Parts: sequence; structure tokens; C-alpha cells
Amino acid sequence: MFRGSCKHVTRVELLSPEDLERLLLEHLRNNLLPECFLYTGKEGAQNWFSLDLSNNFLVTSSLTALFKRSLPELGLILGSGFELVSVGVGNGVKERLLLERVSGKFFHYYPVDVSSQMIDKSLEEAEPLQLSITAMVALIEDLPVIATYWNTPVLFCLLGNSFSNYDSDTLLKLIRENLRDHDLFLFDCSLLNPHTRGANLWELEKSCYTAETVRFNTWPLISRGVASDSIDFHIELTLSTSPAGPAYRIRKSITFSEAGTVVCGCGSVDFRQGEKIELGSTYRFSSEQVLKLLRLYDFEVIRTWANEDGSNLLVLARG
Repeated sequence: MFRGSCKHVTRVELLSPEDLERLLLEHLRNNLLPECFLYTGKEGAQNWFSLDLSNNFLVTSSLTALFKRSLPELGLILGSGFELVSVGVGNGVKERLLLERVSGKFFHYYPVDVSSQMIDKSLEEAEPLQLSITAMVALIEDLPVIATYWNTPVLFCLLGNSFSNYDSDTLLKLIRENLRDHDLFLFDCSLLNPHTRGANLWELEKSCYTAETVRFNTWPLISRGVASDSIDFHIELTLSTSPAGPAYRIRKSITFSEAGTVVCGCGSVDFRQGEKIELGSTYRFSSEQVLKLLRLYDFEVIRTWANEDGSNLLVLARG
């Protein structure tokens, strides 16, 4: 656990390790493995950090490059007196860059993540800034509780392509219900490239799923007793509906080529040969669809930034 020298750190665990194991067991019994469980535990966090640094995984690096290019203007737009809330904070690098850029404008920092190890990493990043911090181990679904800790106005951040990993309807309703009139919403997402469609998009998506990515997605099962050669990882590109119109959806699943048992801290689940577990999905919207989604949920777009090829977007909106 982080034991640094930030100005003042309060640590809040809305979810204990035992809670996470219990929730994982419940989901596995329904043949589901939600995205959040890929990051939990020491190994889950380390697998993500390794993938994040991989030359084969360009999503996070390209989004970080866009964020860095946008920082000077973003710093000018942001007023003072805000509290910074970042859900799915990960390693906290973007948040540290933002806090450095707008030094003195933020009164309090709330790094939030389902992974206790990632909370530790984000606190290490923030340590030199001497901030007052409330670090929270929680899910984004806990947002109504998280919101009771902050004081408005806040800059609510959802960075690292997290926006694309949730059902947009559910996600934006949740965020809108917990932000007030003067709160701001900052998020980034990987877009449907305007020059890539159909078969070309499929080839591009498949190229991103390397051995490191497969390990990251299957580790929650392997670390709980399933042999790596008894499961197969799959991705499927589908066209799904959304409030903003048809959108591409990359669906992930794991199929048992042999029978296996997943052992959680509080129980176990048996899987038959051929049985499938559904993982999370990633959505690919166009920039126009992202802006339409925001309008549908009464967000006012203040500024957008995009990279040169139109494959990534950073949005600042008012709640």
C-alpha cells in the first residue's frame, strides 16, 4: 500500500478484496466476466501496466499523446476552485499532467479505481504535487456514493478510453444524474476511423489482440485454477444499435476447450467443455455520434480535440 508524503491522503474502500471475489463469483455463475475484474489483484494491475507499455498496444499511447497536445488549451479553459475526480484512474499519469498544468486551481483530488494497486500507483504519481487527496477503491457503478464525498464544482474525468468500454446509454445517464450545473466532464475515446469500415476495421481490430492482450483478458481465469491451454479467447465484430445510431461493437469471449473449474476466494464455478464466458465490449463511434450522445443527455460541449487521422477524441463538456 502507498505510504508516501502527499499533503493529506484519505483512503476509502467501497469494495474490499473479499467483495470483489464475491462479485466475480456471482458474474461467473452467469457466464460473465466484466471488464473491471481484469484489472484487480497485483497480477491484474501488472498485466495492464505491461500491456499499456507495449509497442503492440497503441490505443492508450495515442490517447495520451492527444491529451498532452491538448493540455495547454485545456489549462486555459479550466477555471479555479474545482475538485478533480477521475474514475478508472489507472496509473494516474494523465491526471498528474493535468494537475501540474493547472497548479493551484484544484482544491482536492479523488483518484478512483477498482484496483487497489492502481490507486497506489496513482498516489505515487501525485505525491510530488502535495495535494489533499481522497483515494477510493470503487466501481463506476458506485458513482452515487462517490458523489457524496466531493464538493461541487468538480471536473469529472473518464480517461484511457473507458468511455468506449461501457454501454453509452447506461454510462451517460449515470454520469448526468450525479453532476450538477457547474460541473465539467472530461473524457477521451478511440473512434471509428472515418477511412476504416467493415473488413478493414476487422483486420485492424484483430491486429491489436496480441499474446499480451490475450493474457490480460484470460488472467482472471488462469490465476484461479484454469489451465491456459484449456480456454480459447475470441473477438467478434458486430454492428449494434445505440441512441446515436448503428455503432461497431467488438465483443470478447472465452470458450472452454476442456472442462475447467474457476476457484474464487469464497467458492468455485465449474464450466463444461464448449461453455462460453462473455467478457466486456468495446464500442467504436464516429465523432459525430459521440457529440450526438452528449446532446441526448443534456451535456453542453465546450471544446473537442482530435488527432490528425481522426481516430481519437478528447471532449470537455458541461453537465
